[in-house]
Amino acid sequence: MLKVTMESYRPLVALVDDEKEITELLSEELKGDYEIMQFNNPQKFVEAVKNKVIRPAVLVIDLKMPVLNGLETLRQISEAGVTIPTMMFSGYLDKDDAITA
Repeated sequence: MLKVTMESYRPLVALVDDEKEITELLSEELKGDYEIMQFNNPQKFVEAVKNKVIRPAVLVIDLKMPVLNGLETLRQISEAGVTIPTMMFSGYLDKDDAITA
């Protein structure tokens, strides 16, 4: 049986961005201290959370993505009763989106 201790525990960080290069770069920076799951399709992330396949300790998500943006992704998981501490980022500056986020 696998024994998890505080010394061996690595929190799961979910990285969500439609650009694979971004999730790979972030993963490289974080992988030493955290378990990482990359999602380049936000809907797949929502499905994994709703189906309790994953329960990340932290979510790092892009604000601007086609089809399902970061705010809509958060709304969908929130409606499913899931709250995840979140860091949202964007390559675009939009005051209204920043306030909403």
